[in-house]
Amino acid sequence: MKSNQNIYQSARECTDFTQEAAAERLHISTESLRMYETGRRRPSDEMAVMMADAYHDAALVYRHIKASPVGCVLPELTERSLQECAMRLFRLLRNIVREERIAALLEIAEDGIIDTQERPAYNEIMKELYEIVEAVLAISFIPEGIFQKSKKKRPIGRETDKAPERLEYTHISQN
Repeated sequence: MKSNQNIYQSARECTDFTQEAAAERLHISTESLRMYETGRRRPSDEMAVMMADAYHDAALVYRHIKASPVGCVLPELTERSLQECAMRLFRLLRNIVREERIAALLEIAEDGIIDTQERPAYNEIMKELYEIVEAVLAISFIPEGIFQKSKKKRPIGRETDKAPERLEYTHISQN
């Protein structure tokens, strides 16, 4: 996405929809879509979800919320490859386990109070957890086409347990 381009326009253009075709698909006027794409009007959250669905861009909803006044609480996501995202997530999880940060967090939280001595360790652990959340979000917003949803039944627990349906993601070649 171009840094100076509107997020809604950029998402639409990635699908090669004209404004007219997108407006028809969204059941709105071309003028309304034009106003969203020029920044003269902000689409509702519901419209952002409809756009994300029509444009096959789940990350559009995230960018929509991120651009709102409450968006400052969300992490900034950088587009990365699946390999980069997975390796980063693995490294972050490995580090938090290796350094026993979860046990430290439980010890801090045990009495329900974070005192001044515990505060620096708590803040560091929360920073690490925030980075893990960011890594998970980055993986979840990798563009469609890299993954394909497929239903497969897999046993969970003992072999005698009934196997519930689980969605798995299968990598799709980009050839």
